[in-house]
Amino acid sequence: MATYELEIRQGHDINEKKQSEVGKLNKLHDAMSRGPMDAHRNHLWQQIKEKTEEVGRLEREWIKKQTALGKNQLSLDKINDEISTLSTMKTILEQKKMRLNTIYKNHEKEIRALKIALKNLQTKMK
Repeated sequence: MATYELEIRQGHDINEKKQSEVGKLNKLHDAMSRGPMDAHRNHLWQQIKEKTEEVGRLEREWIKKQTALGKNQLSLDKINDEISTLSTMKTILEQKKMRLNTIYKNHEKEIRALKIALKNLQTKMK
């Protein structure tokens, strides 16, 4: 009986060694078969992370440019308002100039007429 127990123990030891070896080989097989897929998955996650960061950077850049565009648009609106105001003032001043020139020409005509009348009076008085 002791020999049978010894043989059974040796069989169990051999079995455990073989099971341990099979376990190691299974782990190695899993690592080898999943390794390339894990590497590919990790690579894809890295690409996703990089693209997400790039999208965030581009969104921030777009917001900055939109803000600058808004400021430039406000500035342009102010300049256009000023141009409109100055153009209106120019038109008003040109019309005023035309009225004053007309008044000036009429006064010159009156002065000439008065000079002629004065000469006529001076001639009559002689």
